[in-house]
Amino acid sequence: MDGVLHLIDAETSADALHQLAAVIGPDDVVASLGPLIAPAWWDRPIRRLRKPLGSAALGGILAKDLPANTELLHAWSIPAAQAGEPIARKRGCPTVLSLPYFPPTNSLDRLGLLTSSGKVALTAPTEACRRRLLEAGVGRSGVHVFPPVAATIPRREELRTKMRKALGVVEAHRLIAAPGRFTRQAGHKYACWVFSVLRQILDDVRLLLPGDGPAWSAVHTFAATLGYDREIFMTVERLTIQEVLAAADLAVFPANGDCDLGPLVSAMAVGLPVAAWATADVTELTGDGQAAMLCPVGDVRSASAAVLRLLQDPSAAAALSAAAADWAGRRFSAAAARDRLLEIYAAPFTGSA
Repeated sequence: MDGVLHLIDAETSADALHQLAAVIGPDDVVASLGPLIAPAWWDRPIRRLRKPLGSAALGGILAKDLPANTELLHAWSIPAAQAGEPIARKRGCPTVLSLPYFPPTNSLDRLGLLTSSGKVALTAPTEACRRRLLEAGVGRSGVHVFPPVAATIPRREELRTKMRKALGVVEAHRLIAAPGRFTRQAGHKYACWVFSVLRQILDDVRLLLPGDGPAWSAVHTFAATLGYDREIFMTVERLTIQEVLAAADLAVFPANGDCDLGPLVSAMAVGLPVAAWATADVTELTGDGQAAMLCPVGDVRSASAAVLRLLQDPSAAAALSAAAADWAGRRFSAAAARDRLLEIYAAPFTGSA
């Protein structure tokens, strides 16, 4: 579709930016509400929109120098959609708002106001999330399933050698990664707990916790109490998802609630063995366990046993790795995402899945 204006802001997640980069059309325009530092890998121009008095809606009202041929506005966060509402109204165009996961309870009222006009359609990463949004009464304009996009890793072996050297991880070490933004629901504390259990049994395991977020300090404090400071790497946002997955031998996703799902599908797509807690979103994205070893949510003992099996049974790990790469490669590629987005753009208010 011609004339798509993408709106992002400081609340737009790294996953959403990866998804946007994968699907953006050659003539699409990206505008940022308020200050936003684009990641180093971003290579598209970004127009800046002021956010006067910290108000997203006011930023949209006062927005200038935007393309006059805008036929559809695509917002990548709830505040971006609030800014987009007056822009879309002025241009008489519809809006699509992409949600990376089911929003926090305190955001549902804002979301309800946005969708009550019948002019804002939503996208959700899974069918399970889509149903929850409809049950919450925020899907009047339609809710469409728009799965996350998996990252790819060019020159993987070369990148692996480089990143493990930078981390001080030798080839004999088995590096477990728990990628994703640090939120309470993402379960990074549980990843540390699983690691500490494994470390009582194995000497050669290490844990990589990349990323940042509101729970980073709490996880850092907790990790420091375990006694393995030199074996747990918390790199903030210095590593890309490609660098993390290239360095890792296995990935864990002990999410106990709603959180970004892009790292999960990326880990599967590059063929890492994955152990994860079976939330509704994770269960759906892994094909009910076809592409990952799933454990009951909150069960640290079960998760530790699953990771231990993958570490001690190379044939089981290899089989899961192959299944994950096949499953995710067919479902979460950039090409699949672009095709799906064009379908959503063609009928954003039909309520179809």
